[in-house]
Amino acid sequence: MDFTRLLPAAVACGGLTVAAVLCINRIHGRAWRCRTLARAKNAVIAIWAGSCLAAAGWMLLGDASTAAVLTVACLLGLPWLAAAAAVVRHWRTQGPLRDDGVVLQRVDLRTDAAVEVGDASLAWLARVPGNELLQFELTGKAIPVQSSRTRSLHVLHLTDWHFSGTPGRVFYERATELAAAAIDEYGVELVVFSGDLVDRMSLLPWVETTLARIDAPAGRVFVLGNHDWMQRPSEIRTHLTAAGWTDIAGRVVTLATAGGPVLVGGSERPWMGEEPTFPQDNSEALRLAVMHTPDRLPWAASNGCDAALAGHNHGGQVRLPLLGPVLAPSLEGTRFAGGLYAEQSPPLHVGRGLGALHPLRWRCRPEMTLLTIVPTQGEPGRTRDSTHSEGSPAATT
Repeated sequence: MDFTRLLPAAVACGGLTVAAVLCINRIHGRAWRCRTLARAKNAVIAIWAGSCLAAAGWMLLGDASTAAVLTVACLLGLPWLAAAAAVVRHWRTQGPLRDDGVVLQRVDLRTDAAVEVGDASLAWLARVPGNELLQFELTGKAIPVQSSRTRSLHVLHLTDWHFSGTPGRVFYERATELAAAAIDEYGVELVVFSGDLVDRMSLLPWVETTLARIDAPAGRVFVLGNHDWMQRPSEIRTHLTAAGWTDIAGRVVTLATAGGPVLVGGSERPWMGEEPTFPQDNSEALRLAVMHTPDRLPWAASNGCDAALAGHNHGGQVRLPLLGPVLAPSLEGTRFAGGLYAEQSPPLHVGRGLGALHPLRWRCRPEMTLLTIVPTQGEPGRTRDSTHSEGSPAATT
């Protein structure tokens, strides 16, 4: 083996890997059924694996000239690697500003004997070194909005719990305890769940000891996500409604809060239902859009919403040093992987979620978020150098 060809082989395989990840992220942003998604993903993986093996084998073991090897490396690897570097640089300097907020509480359940890894088919991933699956955070983030309200609104944003069997039930019960305590401690008025609750219908009864025990003065509302759509969504919807949650999919509801009325509308597109139109005769009310995927942000913008809440992308699940988030099932790729994007119109919060069908979290802990929607008389959003607004949870602790 000629080890001088190792670097060109690595460049070629690296470029092919970047191309494969880009394709897989965008494939999973489409409203395709499980079987179609699996076939498309497996086709990309097969092409990637075959191309990497062929290129690396030819470069390292073949008798091609050095010039030919370098040419192939440049053609296969450099365009994709250069594109990835350009995208990372653009997002770090000119792209949407991501605010991960402040950590209000962090819970590590790895040494809790009652918390089990569980029995999902991919449970072995939970044992990968460095996996943060059994740790979760309550984060605080402030969303400044232009509003005539005189009081801030505290919202607990939950998303992507993914009852798959890994982690086990106790993990979610511990998270529920923290969520219930946060509602009392921080004066939360509204709880929002933005989809992807169940990956195994046999685990739907977990709701009784988790989400059913979370409540707030103005109510608790939900939409479903694509993983719920792949199960039995009508049954999941009925179960949550029976537990006291309000289904806002495809409609707008008016909620009473201490600072005035709040209009909350829900979208489960592109998987289910229709997107509602917010009424135009209540201009004083705060408008919140709840959707599963951040790809539906244009719907929120077209309805003049003050803020949008989404999930789906899990924060990227794996965040590499320098490169950032890797996995995000979105037509936008990892652009809105997770965090608060206060400079968008409207400001967008994408929760990292608490679970995942593929139970791997690296430098991307599971999350529940305490959002403080702060009325301001100026322009909504914040500058890149600003800090948390005065009404944020970080400022009140």
